[in-house]
Amino acid sequence: MTRGNPYLVAALCIIIVAVTACSTAPSVDQYCNQGSTLLREGRSDDALKKFEQALKLDPKCVQAEANIAYIYNQMGQFAKALPHANSAVVLRPDFAPYYGVRAKSYKGLGEFEKADADYQRLSSMPASGAEELFARAAACVQVRNFVQAIADYEKVLKLDPDDIAACINLADIQNDQGKYELALQNSIRAVELNGDSSLAHANKARAYQGLALNELAIEAWEQVMRCEPERIQAYVGRAECYENQGQKQKAQTDYERASKMEANTGSFLYQRAVARYHLSHYDDAVKDFDAVLRLEPKAEDAYYHIGLCYAAMGQYQRALDAFNSAIKIRSDYQLALSELNRIKVLMTKTATAKSVPH
Repeated sequence: MTRGNPYLVAALCIIIVAVTACSTAPSVDQYCNQGSTLLREGRSDDALKKFEQALKLDPKCVQAEANIAYIYNQMGQFAKALPHANSAVVLRPDFAPYYGVRAKSYKGLGEFEKADADYQRLSSMPASGAEELFARAAACVQVRNFVQAIADYEKVLKLDPDDIAACINLADIQNDQGKYELALQNSIRAVELNGDSSLAHANKARAYQGLALNELAIEAWEQVMRCEPERIQAYVGRAECYENQGQKQKAQTDYERASKMEANTGSFLYQRAVARYHLSHYDDAVKDFDAVLRLEPKAEDAYYHIGLCYAAMGQYQRALDAFNSAIKIRSDYQLALSELNRIKVLMTKTATAKSVPH
């Protein structure tokens, strides 16, 4: 079944730092307030200019530093983001969300140990307000503390029942854990809050799929396509539903389309790789999964699928190595454990057959 992207939450953790007075100069506050408004409207370039103007007037304006770092992170310009993220942490080391902003910069630069250190620190920091709780929840996902992540997202929703990002992230975790009915409830709520959210509809589709309600899942995947026509996950998910219904040709068509789509993010690469695996294009699938791992070294699902590809090609030792890598990241990964044992049995049988004289 189409899993949630292990990097999806990081992408969803949009932290627009709360407006606080940076200095007594009204013009600095005005620039920051204007920047925050523009950022909420999705006008990142214009927002960046406002925060830069604020920083020129007050070089110690922590709100400007944090938001400039956030915007550069969203643009993929992590080297430009990092100095501003560092400054925000130095200026206010007690504010949890700033560590999340810096961790994203480190991660984008491939400095995964430093990113993990920031996520670990953030995951254990005290949090009370919705913004701090949201940031800590996202960090907990990164360090695989899903119990705390769920608790924090639920607290966010108690403080603000209309927080769509918390609904989406919570549903994503619940889908991954097989808690489909709970995921469906949160997904429906997210759709009510924003009917144009492809992520909300995708979680709804995954929940229906997990509950074996394939027709409803197909309808939800098609709604994802209407919201975001190039979302590879929707075609892979619908293909899986068609397979469940025995509609092999329709599944093949969707997998073919997904396998040829552009993939410029870790999420899209992962879904395209899954499509290529289903089409038995194993070499191409492995290349995509390897690209995912360069972006997210702890993506256990990528290792698992690499193992499946190598197993299908009869390269059993490589398959074992991949499954072991997945299990090292997640010791209770039942699918990987099952495949590992299956391959070991196959290798034993093959060795025994070769040793028998003919």
